[in-house]
Amino acid sequence: MPRKTINLPEGTPVSRIPLPTPETMSPAQLQVYEKIVSGPRKRLVGPLRAALHNPELADRWQQLGALLRFGTSLSPRLNELAILVTARRWNSQIEWHIHGEAALKAGLPQQVLDAIREGHTPEFDDADDALVYAFSRQLQSHGDVDAALYARAVERFEPVGVVELTAVVGYYTMVSMTLNVHAIPMPDDIAPPLEVPMAEGRAQLSALPAAAIEAAAQATSAIPPSVPSQARTNAPAPTQTQASYIPETVETPRMPQAPKQALPANACDTHCHVFGPYDQFPLHHRASYASPDAPVTRYRTMLRTIGAARGVLVQPAPYGTNASAILDALAADPRALRGIAVATPDIDDAALRRLRDAGVMGLRFVEARDPAGNLFAGSVGFEHVDALAPRLRALGMHAQLWSPCDAYLQHLPRLAQLGIPIVLDHMASLVPSRGRDDPARALVRKLLADGRVWVKLTTCRVPHDDNDPNGVRALHDELLAANEDQVLWGSDWPFVRMGARAPDVGTLIDTAHAWLGTDARRRKVWTDNPARLYGFDN
Repeated sequence: MPRKTINLPEGTPVSRIPLPTPETMSPAQLQVYEKIVSGPRKRLVGPLRAALHNPELADRWQQLGALLRFGTSLSPRLNELAILVTARRWNSQIEWHIHGEAALKAGLPQQVLDAIREGHTPEFDDADDALVYAFSRQLQSHGDVDAALYARAVERFEPVGVVELTAVVGYYTMVSMTLNVHAIPMPDDIAPPLEVPMAEGRAQLSALPAAAIEAAAQATSAIPPSVPSQARTNAPAPTQTQASYIPETVETPRMPQAPKQALPANACDTHCHVFGPYDQFPLHHRASYASPDAPVTRYRTMLRTIGAARGVLVQPAPYGTNASAILDALAADPRALRGIAVATPDIDDAALRRLRDAGVMGLRFVEARDPAGNLFAGSVGFEHVDALAPRLRALGMHAQLWSPCDAYLQHLPRLAQLGIPIVLDHMASLVPSRGRDDPARALVRKLLADGRVWVKLTTCRVPHDDNDPNGVRALHDELLAANEDQVLWGSDWPFVRMGARAPDVGTLIDTAHAWLGTDARRRKVWTDNPARLYGFDN
């Protein structure tokens, strides 16, 4: 829809109603006026000029406004951001003028303010800013907020903060309507700052683009699968769409008990997945397992329960190359979460850079195939690592590999020469019962000792042999001895395909605590090594 500024015809009154001045006010109006100008506002401006026609309304109005602007549990920056979203939605010129200046003074970045004013998707460095924008945007656009976003807001700001945020949006909607319908003039003859969309000679409400934290399903379905949600601004028109579906049934993952042994400070679980909410993030390929009900809110509850301060999320195959769910999760806590996405070599440089800027530190490649020799749906095979390696290296990203161990014999000698970190999932899928001299095991051990690969100690994915109950422990210790500076620990929550066999993450941690043996080694595996690979700040 084309935008243009509303220009009132020559001779149009500056307001549709007479606006009381101190010289024309009744004693009741003057009493309220004195309260207003002696309070935090300092002057009479905006909707209260109209509300003063009813002094009692104006008095209660100014009290509620002062409470919501200056007396909530939300920071001034977040309050002003919610007000700006409302002002932009309703094209409220005075509201934008006053609160734009206030927002900048409160620390809101100029580029965020400019993006909202111009109708672009804001890019947020602060997770709270992103959450308040998304909440206010959905409330203004739909009259409601989706369940997942609401739950995240309650988790972050507590119920009182969400009630206050809703009240701020509602109150300033009333302010906007009052300013618009009565044509209250701009103060001090300032030019209107907002362009207003028009249709058939009438002003229209402004659209508010969804933020990456929302990654709404209707937006992702129109974006090519290689483009992340943060890449939607100025994205070229798609030439194809990626089919999606919502699972008919979902499986609730096992949630852990707190481990008996405390994790070290800044500990990281380097291998988990998020799925859903499926109405927002539908799958793009039929899963070969029961779809977990594992949204980011449940994942973060799991991390808090086990005492892990950090986490790494790995793109599961049913999402293919559509990174919306994982990007939404990373936006929930950019300082504590990192991601591994999936992409093919045709991803453009800008889209790959946006993934990296959003906290995606690597791409996952899979060489697991079905009996017919086809890759699992949604996977990208090892043959594509070579083409992407130079671009990954330039961005400081790595390749994460998952494969049956025998496939590594064919591919690892080549991939380890590409000059990028290579991370092997699930203890390289080695089979303990084959023994120490298994060629795949010997190759992984040598490359690990040489510092050319990393290995994730995900013990629940290693086949256990009742005839060799110590086989997994022996493999674990062997990898650790080869190079304890390049091993990581991951739970693999929510344990797809495991069903009733899914372990308790707390129990996995207690086992790892015993097997790692010393506090120094525990700090390496749980804190220092992941900080180095994934770019966390210790």
